[in-house]
Amino acid sequence: MQTDYPHTALTHLRLPGASIGLRGCTRSNLSQGGFTLLELLIVIALIGILATIAVPNFQEMLKRNAVVSQNNELVALINTAKSEAVRRSTEVTISIDRPGENTWIASLLDPENTDKSLRQTSNPKVRLAGATGFTFNSRGYLRADGDSGSESLGTAVNLSLTHVNCTSPGQHRTITILPTGQIAGRSSDDCS
Repeated sequence: MQTDYPHTALTHLRLPGASIGLRGCTRSNLSQGGFTLLELLIVIALIGILATIAVPNFQEMLKRNAVVSQNNELVALINTAKSEAVRRSTEVTISIDRPGENTWIASLLDPENTDKSLRQTSNPKVRLAGATGFTFNSRGYLRADGDSGSESLGTAVNLSLTHVNCTSPGQHRTITILPTGQIAGRSSDDCS
């Protein structure tokens, strides 16, 4: 059998435990054997560089998503309270309890039994600041403080959501409930 390159020592080399050697292999067959060590090291280095860039960004995205998710849960709770107040033609209260430093529970209280909660939301990764509670009247408006049963409008209520490890923009959101019951939300670049 004729090869397209001169015979070298490699053509007569036998691998341990193998019954055939490299005799009969052509240069094109030998060059298709896989990756070199240098190529593998370069790929591993590139993967390491990409991972050091991607992991911190991924963690920041998770923090932003936790705040946005909790914001949406709180807005849903507020909207449920408004609609229940109008549907039942009675006052409905949202109570915000803070049993610990970074823990809180927002509860939609049952108008017929205020010891019972119709719906709750909470997230230990997100800090809530602002009002400790508010009430919607039978028209879905914020009730004026200390004016039970009245149809007069209260003042706007502000709630602030911040990730407990806030480090970048988008990890802080503010919810404003206007006296008419409308909800306005915005994201803030600071963590305070």
